[in-house]
Amino acid sequence: MRDGNGLTRITCRGRLSEAAVLAFETDLRVQLNGAKPQSLDVIIDLSAVTDFCHDCRDVLVRIHQFALTRARNVVIVANQPATRGLALWMMHMAGDRGATIAPTVEVALSMVRVPRASSLPPPIESHIRALAPIEQETKVAR
Repeated sequence: MRDGNGLTRITCRGRLSEAAVLAFETDLRVQLNGAKPQSLDVIIDLSAVTDFCHDCRDVLVRIHQFALTRARNVVIVANQPATRGLALWMMHMAGDRGATIAPTVEVALSMVRVPRASSLPPPIESHIRALAPIEQETKVAR
């Protein structure tokens, strides 16, 4: 489902078979073919998935990779251990270091409304530099 504000929500339900996910992939590519790069926020909702076959995982990774060619943000909704594991596997195999997993659609919606760059913590190096003077003061005081 795609809304007028650049949000595309991909919802998977029930048992995912390779044939069903392949048909969905084809339909999604047709729907998003005209979308410009970085023009969409994508939510992949796995919260209603009850089971999935091994072969559908590769297709889900291709869907994720295709979404990356059009998306500013990708958030995967997964609220069960099996779907959270699938989501992590999808992110890893798609090479998406910026994707996020959310427990509910509501949380996912709040995440895509925040620009990705502003939602990241500052780099670790800046924390280390900020703490260095405190360590030096502590050594002097002893």
